[in-house]
Amino acid sequence: MNEKLAEIFKIISFYDDYRWEFSHNYNLINFFKIDLQSDIKILTHWICYITDRQMPFQRIWDIGGFVFSELIYEIKKQNTLELLNPEYEPSFVH
Repeated sequence: MNEKLAEIFKIISFYDDYRWEFSHNYNLINFFKIDLQSDIKILTHWICYITDRQMPFQRIWDIGGFVFSELIYEIKKQNTLELLNPEYEPSFVH
């Protein structure tokens, strides 16, 4: 069983290394502001990570990172989830 797991991890490691080895891979999320708090950056990173399954991660990290970081920033600043409500006038979805 351990040998089979080791073989699976080798394959996963190969794909992971391949994904990150490109010189043009900037590895940075395009945050909408430079001076965001760490909790906003971490949550933005996590949301980008879980949403990059069906398209190139560069697109999610460039475009999604910008949008997600601003959304999270505003939710925290305004202390409300109403920004996710499409019927709320200043909503991100509106």
